[in-house]
Amino acid sequence: MSRYQRKLRAVRAGLTVSAVGAAVLAVPAAAFAATTVGPLVVMPGSTSSIMDPQITFVTTPTVQFSTTSCPGKLATAGTGTAGPWNASNATRNNPNSVSFTVPSTNGPVGGPTGAVKPYFVCSYDGAVAGTSNLQAGATIYVGAPAQTGPSSGTSGGGNQVTVNTGASAVFTGVTAPAAVFTTGACNATLGATNTPNLVATNVTKQSPNGFTFTVPPGVTTTGANPTQYNICLYDGSAPTGGLLSIAPYTATLLGVSPASGSYLASNGITVTSPSAFLSGVTTPAVLLVGNAGCPGTWATTAINGATPVAVTGTNVRRLLNNRAAVTVPPLPLAGGQPTTYQVCVYGNTSPTGPLLGSGTYTAGIVAQPTAVFPAAGPAAGGNAITVIGTDFPTDAGRITATLGGVPLTNIQSLSDKAFTAQAPAHSVEANVALVVSTSAGTRALPGAYSYLNPIRVAPNTAPNNAAAVDISVGGTGFLGINFGTTGNAGRIFLVDGTYNGADAGAGARANGPVAECLNVLPLSDEELICTLQLNRRLNAQGNDFFNPMTYVNTLTTDISTVAGSRVVVSATGKFNANDLGQPIVRQHPAEQHRHLGAQPGQGGHLGAGGGHLRLGVHRHDR
Repeated sequence: MSRYQRKLRAVRAGLTVSAVGAAVLAVPAAAFAATTVGPLVVMPGSTSSIMDPQITFVTTPTVQFSTTSCPGKLATAGTGTAGPWNASNATRNNPNSVSFTVPSTNGPVGGPTGAVKPYFVCSYDGAVAGTSNLQAGATIYVGAPAQTGPSSGTSGGGNQVTVNTGASAVFTGVTAPAAVFTTGACNATLGATNTPNLVATNVTKQSPNGFTFTVPPGVTTTGANPTQYNICLYDGSAPTGGLLSIAPYTATLLGVSPASGSYLASNGITVTSPSAFLSGVTTPAVLLVGNAGCPGTWATTAINGATPVAVTGTNVRRLLNNRAAVTVPPLPLAGGQPTTYQVCVYGNTSPTGPLLGSGTYTAGIVAQPTAVFPAAGPAAGGNAITVIGTDFPTDAGRITATLGGVPLTNIQSLSDKAFTAQAPAHSVEANVALVVSTSAGTRALPGAYSYLNPIRVAPNTAPNNAAAVDISVGGTGFLGINFGTTGNAGRIFLVDGTYNGADAGAGARANGPVAECLNVLPLSDEELICTLQLNRRLNAQGNDFFNPMTYVNTLTTDISTVAGSRVVVSATGKFNANDLGQPIVRQHPAEQHRHLGAQPGQGGHLGAGGGHLRLGVHRHDR
């Protein structure tokens, strides 16, 4: 009996159906032990590959999907819901691998909300139904693939992982998701007999698209090479909870931090292990291998057509027996997509240099923020901002960011060039940094945003002849201000426009206060009470009340006028801010001068027409 016939007999053992209606393929993973599919979970219209190092695939294969088994001969393809269905674009990539595309219509489909359903995927040596022979078969799942962040971790678990199914809300209605690690195939249901140290703990659902958990201690690897796991994601509300999706995970001897970075730049990383893997090693070296496992000894020859990237000399620095620093050079991407590399650490660069351990590192296109709109907001936060930039992921949950070191919330993608978020609360500070993180790395935008201390006033209107108006002022940081009217005390001014205390000449302020809110009573750090006197205004110096009844500014032989014009000009600049709104009076010619001011019985007025005044709190005002 041939090896293919032995496989076929095992595959024909069939399938079972779970209590929730999801088919589970009972045998193919064991029957085709050397045959793998990657990616294991695909959506209709997506591409995957079937691989087996023991098989030489024909140059023109046919790939077929089935719900029952992989027949020894190619079946006649159907178009209904029962199958079988032929894949499109079946292409031999190399002698041991065939890629194919799942039909976008009239083919295998996933479950509700994108939950996965298993199928057989079978590769044949021709296209003639009833004649072409089966070469390889394996299990594939159709539904929403889950991504993990990070997708690998150091042997022994304990690290936090987030799984996310992108635009597919796979976990809708699931109150208690569960994650189980396995080096084999996922069971169709959660069951009650899972190995305890392979069941994730501290599970927290974040959204209908994903949840976080702690990797259990049973997720380990032995020796220098990593161990591949499947994370089986279930509806854990009951032991019969069905399989919802599957995510890949790699347990490594070495932890890599950061685990990803820009493919365009050199990046510094550290490799660390619980064991003293560098004990006795003085000149470690590193190979970055993109599409295969680490060679057992140092070798820079091509593996599956790709040459490892060697990192040696001062670019690999031994720090401790269990820790080294590595400078990762710019790395090529596969198909323009984030590409995972094995970081393989060796004792030296001789042909017998032993593999000491490995970890994983992902080279990708790193999101780059360029601006924040608006560029300022209240210290209390809660306002919406828009971040502009390039290469932002558009799937939910793929972006995290901080503003002044505090996380943004409610991040919503607009496109790969923008996302919106809610600014967090922060102490008053100008030009804080925005830091954006994705699975490909982290980028900072210095001086992106300023936290201001705007205040709220109630009431915010009153008659301009009111002798005393008590108002409530809301803001932040009031208890840290020593309010008063002398020295460097904090003061509250009513200003027409934006306050400017700069000296504009003769002690007058460039745009000084109109009135001051006195009798300040702080009630809390966020509220105080003070009293405005609106029937009197401050002088141009802001140090005393202006009295229009007694004010006079006399000008002699200094002013000029033009017939028909209403403009009066002082040749030596003797007008000042206190002249605003005052009547102009020409005295009797015999007195040989003119003056500006109010005569007895005449009232002055503040400005011409109505307007808005602004209340502001100023610390250390002169």
